[in-house]
Amino acid sequence: MAKRILPVPGVYRITCTTTGKFYIGSSSKVSHRWTKHKNDLSKGRHHSEKLQRAWDKYGAGAFVFEALELTPTPAEALMAEQILIDTLHPTLNVLTVAGSCLGRPASEKQKSAARAAQLGKPKSEETRRKISEALRGRKITKEALLSRATSPLVAAHLVKLHEAHKGTRHTAEHIEKIRVSCLAYARNKLANTLACVV
Repeated sequence: MAKRILPVPGVYRITCTTTGKFYIGSSSKVSHRWTKHKNDLSKGRHHSEKLQRAWDKYGAGAFVFEALELTPTPAEALMAEQILIDTLHPTLNVLTVAGSCLGRPASEKQKSAARAAQLGKPKSEETRRKISEALRGRKITKEALLSRATSPLVAAHLVKLHEAHKGTRHTAEHIEKIRVSCLAYARNKLANTLACVV
């Protein structure tokens, strides 16, 4: 059972009394954060998969919430959280950097939203160069092609193209022609889109 804590910034710990494993976090309002954790855990949507699994396995009664340190500001709470993460190595935390999403696996829904946000967004020359370098030398398998197909006919066509061009190396002149053709196509598409808008 959590002790009454004022809604102030600080660092807290959620401990599973059955296993002794714990989670460390920080918040601008520690008392409110425990309520948020409980709500997310009871609905099975907590961001820490490790904490969620433990909650599902041992039940709400096995968990204790405690404030470890109250701080004057949220920024100081974040710094204190990082020190405690580095020192105590909480096993129920997914992230090892306080206030960061680094290391958290994205859900399919999040990935789809990120892809949708990037569609049609112009890329800088630097970004294009990095993408080009990352893809250079990468081989496309039949399986990858088939996964893009929208119908059996499209799949068969993609496989035929793949077989026909296997091992083919384009000359610099051919690459330039492809580039010019793609640019012309993009310009036409943009012009048609703008015409529709106007």
